[in-house]
Amino acid sequence: KYYFKISARGLGQIKALSPPYVLVPNHMGMLDPFMVNAFIPHPVHWVTSDGNMRSRAMKMLLSLVGSIPKSKSIPDMVTIGWIVEVIRKRRGIVGIFAEGQASWDGHTQELAPATGKLLKLLKVPVVVAILKGAYYSQPRWSWSTRPGNMEIEFKTILNAGELKTMSAEDILKKLQDSMEYDEEQWRSLNPVRHKSPNRARHIELALYMCSNCGRVGAMRSFFNRFHCKACGHVLKLSKNHKFMALGQSKPRFESIRAWNKWQEEAFRQLLKNSAPDYPLFSDSGVKLLKGSRIKPLLPLHGGTLVLYGDRIELTSLAGHKLAFYIRHIEGEGVLKQQLLEFYIEKTLYQLRFPRRFQSARKWADAISILKPAAAR
Repeated sequence: KYYFKISARGLGQIKALSPPYVLVPNHMGMLDPFMVNAFIPHPVHWVTSDGNMRSRAMKMLLSLVGSIPKSKSIPDMVTIGWIVEVIRKRRGIVGIFAEGQASWDGHTQELAPATGKLLKLLKVPVVVAILKGAYYSQPRWSWSTRPGNMEIEFKTILNAGELKTMSAEDILKKLQDSMEYDEEQWRSLNPVRHKSPNRARHIELALYMCSNCGRVGAMRSFFNRFHCKACGHVLKLSKNHKFMALGQSKPRFESIRAWNKWQEEAFRQLLKNSAPDYPLFSDSGVKLLKGSRIKPLLPLHGGTLVLYGDRIELTSLAGHKLAFYIRHIEGEGVLKQQLLEFYIEKTLYQLRFPRRFQSARKWADAISILKPAAAR
């Protein structure tokens, strides 16, 4: 609370509410559960990605606080069983990040469609926690924090009676509307400076596409500078986290949010008509690991990772090629800052990038965009 200067609103609703209930915060960074927990007078059983429990130390720590592991983006009846046990048998509190992953641009993402069905099944009050100022305090693309004023707003949006009468679709819409939040809009009304000498450092993990020339994977950051190696376009990220001109380079977008919204559509159009055997982009020095759920991962081999229209292909230094066809990939996503994970059937694959400017997000986004066409 002191380090991030966190204040809270709506605590009266929390103090007046006795467990069991479900707590649903928006998701801005890895420290979100600890920030929210600081204001909850009872233990919270957080549903967490099983990737956070693969090391023995983290598994022990998260198990001590009753964390519930979940495989990213893949339905898991075992996880639902544990959630039901906490709510109905232990009369406890379950914390769910319904967005599935932390935001890349400080705006609420689309919620997992199954969330409405789960809340209807549980039939206990639903409390939303909106973290404001958390995105710039702990950006997902950064390895460092940058303290500034923060606020968490708590509000009970649904009670047991309403959950019984509403459809799962209406519950999901109510939750989505209640969680709608934009960091840029909040900052315009609450000017906050998040102190950091490296404001732009590693922002290319989120903004991997040059807004000037459209090149993918050529963006680099240094202290408060952000530039493209392909065209030389260079910008400064100000103390207010706004992009500013440097020399002849003029910013096309003022905010990270605006750049990201453009990137989502521009990247989609770039990949739309890609040929199956045309290499779209690549990263070198990538290490491949294989495993399952919370078990420790086993290393396979490393090499250069290349994206094609229908597959991603890893070629080792010895020339051995391993292809993952996009139509078979499920649950693609980014763990922490830049670990690419996906499943093929029940086997988990994780790809680790050796250099911190290599964006795993562009790979996860590409798989999601290409998957519908690859499935046909």
